Amino acid sequence: MLEVFQEAPACRVGETELAEANYVAVSNKLKLVAIRTLLGIVMLATASCAGSQPHVNNVQVANQGLQGTWVLKSYRPLMSLDVPLAALVNPQLGQMRVTVQGTQMTVQGPGVQVVRAYQVLQADGVFATIAISAPTGESVRVSISIEGNVLTFRPLDAPWTGEGTLQRL
Repeated sequence: MLEVFQEAPACRVGETELAEANYVAVSNKLKLVAIRTLLGIVMLATASCAGSQPHVNNVQVANQGLQGTWVLKSYRPLMSLDVPLAALVNPQLGQMRVTVQGTQMTVQGPGVQVVRAYQVLQADGVFATIAISAPTGESVRVSISIEGNVLTFRPLDAPWTGEGTLQRL
């Protein structure tokens, strides 16, 4: 009977050591999760303070630079337009007016009058990328640069890929 009594405390000690080891392991995992979470929050806060603010300012500057009325001076498609599209574009040169007010563009020219929403996707100095949305939900991405009173645009999506210029009125 004495042997049984001596084995029982040994088992209890082993169980206690195992429980303490499990507690330490769980505690260390929780500390690691807490440190990772805190590090993630600090990184997000640092990125939002350092990275997003200039981006928002650049977008605002690009939006302000687009405001006003422009006239289409040139357009050179990257690939030849099919006959109906070419017939639509050619008479617009020197005639089509693009008025930008807020986040809307009103385009008026011979046989054309449309209103489209646009959004500046990114901006950096004189360069920006905008998305012009159609009522169908589709959008065309356009790379732009403004130097003085000339806006150079490069549609990035077919069928309008190419390059053109608008002159501020």
